[in-house]
Amino acid sequence: MNAIRKPLRTWHESRNDGEIRNLPFPPEENRWGNLLYHDGSAVRPDIDARLAVSAEEQIDRDPEPMHISGAEQPARPGRLRTQAAIKSVGLMMKPESSYTRRKRVFANCWGSLEPAGSDKSFNTVGDVRMGRKNSSIYRKDLHQQAYDRLTGMQAFGESKKEAMADGTAKDKIFSFATYATYWKHIKYFVQWVGIRYPDCTTLKSAKRYVREWLENRAGQTDENGKPLRSAWTIQTEAAALNKLYGIDRNDPERFNPPVRHREDIQRSREAAVRDKHFSKTNNAELIAFCRGTGCRRNVLEKLEGRDLWSRRRMEEERTELEKSRYRTVEETTRLKAIRDALTVFPDQDLFIYHRKDKGGRDRFSPIIGPDREVIAGRMRRTGSHEKVWAHVHSGADIHGYRADYAATLYRMYARPIEKIPYDQINRGTDRRYQSGVYICRKDEFGRRLDREAMFKCSKALGHNRISVVADHYLRGL
Repeated sequence: MNAIRKPLRTWHESRNDGEIRNLPFPPEENRWGNLLYHDGSAVRPDIDARLAVSAEEQIDRDPEPMHISGAEQPARPGRLRTQAAIKSVGLMMKPESSYTRRKRVFANCWGSLEPAGSDKSFNTVGDVRMGRKNSSIYRKDLHQQAYDRLTGMQAFGESKKEAMADGTAKDKIFSFATYATYWKHIKYFVQWVGIRYPDCTTLKSAKRYVREWLENRAGQTDENGKPLRSAWTIQTEAAALNKLYGIDRNDPERFNPPVRHREDIQRSREAAVRDKHFSKTNNAELIAFCRGTGCRRNVLEKLEGRDLWSRRRMEEERTELEKSRYRTVEETTRLKAIRDALTVFPDQDLFIYHRKDKGGRDRFSPIIGPDREVIAGRMRRTGSHEKVWAHVHSGADIHGYRADYAATLYRMYARPIEKIPYDQINRGTDRRYQSGVYICRKDEFGRRLDREAMFKCSKALGHNRISVVADHYLRGL
């Protein structure tokens, strides 16, 4: 029969006859305006009548109904399915979910319809493809390709040291902050490629434009001829694309960013626009706290009352952890930080515990300066799991206050340069020199600093190299 069938009686009408008849459930209207029957057939009003399957033919093919739930009577119309519908999607005796039902109805509705000029159908019952990701005609754009590759490198919480040992570190990103920074600059690159080269649709083909984009970014200047972006920004953008494409250091096509010079650093060197919206008078306690503890912003925002440690508490914790036969990763990290602080600062008795600081490292830094007792008093008045600072002003120059902390700490431990012994001999000239003296170069050529005091500053600030302290923190000494 090739005529379009009429809607069947409702399920309630069949039930009221006193028995469950061998009839499919009443049709429903889907988003396309089709009448969908629960036996898997469908009728489109705008499609030729030859595509319709009659209800009589459907019933003749499969006269026996099946109760999926195993009950005498179905609890609701959705519980009843015909043998053909069950076999077509392989449901067997299991209840059919709404998602499976949508796939089956979609396949039965569209599987036999052929588009104009095509020899293949959209879908078949045995190969139902739902969603654009499973579509044969769907292609990811450049933005999505870059996002998928970068997120595939996430290795948050994994050991970077172990990854470097087994050679897999180049394909992983261990810090969420690094991931966020890289993704921000990669999006700039993807947007530029989309505008400049609209025919470039794959991440692989976009690799040839990496050098051009970086050179363009490095060469842009303002009306006064000054670069719009610092050498540090260009270095970060190059590192992001090198990570995305796995460009090795020895690759001849690798972009070499501009050389970074200490005299070009602008952060916390000059007055900034944000300073106009920050009152030093109203935030005097915050400034004194930062200058006495050397906290980074991320630690300052999550600092709690329990993070104040006395020397006695640290020694007791060290003894307890050393006795423990099995220690967690967190306990091992804390034990190492306690040992470093007690060894480097034997004369200090109040410390701030910096939990999960930059790079996921823990450290203890001494509380110093004239406001030492004020800082400790605020910490003691704060609950163990309450934040010391409910709000940290966005205009506060936290990095500048860390420099003040470093300068104060250096002055506490620095020895007079002339009193540092000449304890080493130069093999080339046979002249004696001071191994404990750090000699600055370039724009600060000739300035001499005490290496031992610089090392203490480096430990307190959470760095591993004394050159970082000399270049970014110790100013105006």
